[in-house]
Amino acid sequence: MTQKSTPRAKLIRPDDPGHGVTFDRFSEIVSSAWLEKVERTLGFEGPNDDFRRSLVRLFWHFYRNSLPEGGVKFYRDDLKKELQRAAGLAEKLEVSAARIWQSQDPAIFDLLRPLAAMAQEPNPPHPSGVAWIGWLRAFASTTKLLADTLLDDPGGPRPAIPFDELAICLVPYCRGPDGTPPSEARYFAFVASVVDFLRTIEKRLPAAKFRLPVTDRALRQRLRLLTARTSSVT
Repeated sequence: MTQKSTPRAKLIRPDDPGHGVTFDRFSEIVSSAWLEKVERTLGFEGPNDDFRRSLVRLFWHFYRNSLPEGGVKFYRDDLKKELQRAAGLAEKLEVSAARIWQSQDPAIFDLLRPLAAMAQEPNPPHPSGVAWIGWLRAFASTTKLLADTLLDDPGGPRPAIPFDELAICLVPYCRGPDGTPPSEARYFAFVASVVDFLRTIEKRLPAAKFRLPVTDRALRQRLRLLTARTSSVT
């Protein structure tokens, strides 16, 4: 019987921050009908293009923060795991690069030659005599040290940080016409509508995990805590 190989995690490159979801595609998910409803709730007359673009950008930022690799931005636990992963990959790359450098093939050497002048030799120098391979070793040892010595998340895990950041950023959208802070009721109603909408689009974005308050009561408590912490809403 043939043994199935363990599936490997998808490698997400930095030039694909949305797990295959481009900003344009994400913008299409944020329906104009919902944006029109919010505009009416906030007292806008007619479509407000600046408001819509800004709000969609804010949702896009929240979406990216809710992706698996977004945890590195907020959580020490995720960061330490990524540091360990980086250290292991750098060690393997160092060994592989040193072996490749031993090749006598002129085509290989001609293409790799510019890399040899990219950086000064670290101290101590790498046995291969190639500076950039030495920096791979230095990177591996540094990231491993950080992974082993970083303290845990202060105060324990806080999985709702991306939502807290979103909620704070929503305050200016529901201020009064003269810039006065919104009432608690107006702020809650606006954020509650955003939460309801995010729940609907989360189903179309399976790579992300939105950690949203599960009830109105939980949302109200969360907003009051944020309000007390930031003094942004009266």
